[in-house]
Amino acid sequence: IYRKTFNAFGVKDADFAQWSNGAAWLAWSRGQSMHGIGDGCGDACMPLPGSWMKMQWQLQKQILERSRSLGFVSVLPTFQGNLPPVFRQLYPHANISKSGAAWLDDLDPLFSQIQKKYMDIMIADWGTDHWYETDGYFNQQQGPWRSVAG
Repeated sequence: IYRKTFNAFGVKDADFAQWSNGAAWLAWSRGQSMHGIGDGCGDACMPLPGSWMKMQWQLQKQILERSRSLGFVSVLPTFQGNLPPVFRQLYPHANISKSGAAWLDDLDPLFSQIQKKYMDIMIADWGTDHWYETDGYFNQQQGPWRSVAG
């Protein structure tokens, strides 16, 4: 879902692959805290091949189908503001953190555009019988935005 969404905003597959974590570190990227980790462990780690991503997509589809058959309502993640760093060049006027992980301020108009596209793709791929959750930037400190609305 993220790759399809970011492609729609001009991110190339190679840039997405550099931002994505290797397989052993996916829990961190899905938890939004680290990206681009795992390139030192060989070809099987990073960048993840398109075939691997397709298998993950198919596995997610199977998990959701099985959950539905058992009467479960799945909780799926939504876009939370963490971007591939190339967004800084693609959208220089967006309120994205200056260094490190590229965090987009949720008050920036680009945030709602990306969120809408992400949800459109997710609903097209998985349907609408889910709950959704978003964990925005939080570390008990001021967000790392380039500018702060006052």
